[in-house]
Amino acid sequence: MDKRAKNNAEVRKRNNHLVYQSVYNAQDPITKRALVENLGLSLPTVTSCLNYLIKNKLLKYGGVEASTGGRKACTVKLVPNSRLSLGLAISANNVVFTAVNVLADVVAYQKILINFEDVDSYYEFLSYKLEQFVDSNKLNRNDILGVGISLPGIINKNNILELAPTLGVKNKNVDEISRYFNFDTFFINDANAGGFAEWWIKPLERNISYLLVDQGVGGAILIDNKAYYGDNFRSCEFGHLCIAPDGNMCSCGKSGCLEAMCSIDRISTDLGVSLEEFFDECAKDNKKYLEILNQYLFYLAKGIVAIRVIMDNTIIIGGQIAPFLPPYIAKLQNLANELFPFNNNESFIKLCQIGAKSASVGAALIWIDKFIKKIK
Repeated sequence: MDKRAKNNAEVRKRNNHLVYQSVYNAQDPITKRALVENLGLSLPTVTSCLNYLIKNKLLKYGGVEASTGGRKACTVKLVPNSRLSLGLAISANNVVFTAVNVLADVVAYQKILINFEDVDSYYEFLSYKLEQFVDSNKLNRNDILGVGISLPGIINKNNILELAPTLGVKNKNVDEISRYFNFDTFFINDANAGGFAEWWIKPLERNISYLLVDQGVGGAILIDNKAYYGDNFRSCEFGHLCIAPDGNMCSCGKSGCLEAMCSIDRISTDLGVSLEEFFDECAKDNKKYLEILNQYLFYLAKGIVAIRVIMDNTIIIGGQIAPFLPPYIAKLQNLANELFPFNNNESFIKLCQIGAKSASVGAALIWIDKFIKKIK
């Protein structure tokens, strides 16, 4: 291919990407005329791009625009299930499977209870269950981009799981896990995955701190629409902020960490009940459980204030705790305001929109993001 032909091919790829991205960002069906105006491309160029994208089943015609007196303009829109991505969230005693489409819609979901073990039989079983998940939900394998796998630990740039206290794993090369699966894999920290998912559905919030509260406690931050991982991929380990120096012993070996005080185990496993049972009792004004909940919310507020003082942005709470907090979010915000050293009338705590599926959805969306960026 000579230089001119190569340059022309690159321009076509770039234009295809611009058109697809513009249709994606529009959310609603968009006309060819609007694409020309938005992108500054010629009508023949936009037409050529649309023909290519429609031929490859990435876009489709969306009907006609409401008449303004002249000829009605045809619109185009995304084909939501043109590509799918799988998400797998591994934790100490369960695994969550999800499948999402290019619009981040969850098209399939399953949660299984299984204790983590760093052995062949565990990963072989997960692979088997993932294959079963794909088949039982009639997902087209040709449309699946890959599987994103979230883990509750620090994964460095060399794909080494340096530390996952709740799993009891240190210094494991996660690429070793890839061989068990029949799909391309990508590994990500669970809190980073959850934060990415929340940002995806709230793209106008340029700066957020995401606090994941599960058995482990972690976090993620997005600064100017970009995730910040730190020099060693250890940023936002919010679970190891010391909020009670003489408090519970943490899995990291220190005492009083946010994770030690606010893991969901404190209000479930430690009491011999499930989260559902705990909050049901609170709703019934069980005095003992309400006292435990008040203390739990106080420590959670202390952790949130520590993050707020450093980051000065919205803090979104995700993980398994999130679906149970709506009745108590006002109380949690009031506690945080009382502890906050500056303006104490601000509202800066929000609950995640995706809920307990956030880590698996975020892990899956990594593949969707890669796909959209590489449209040619």
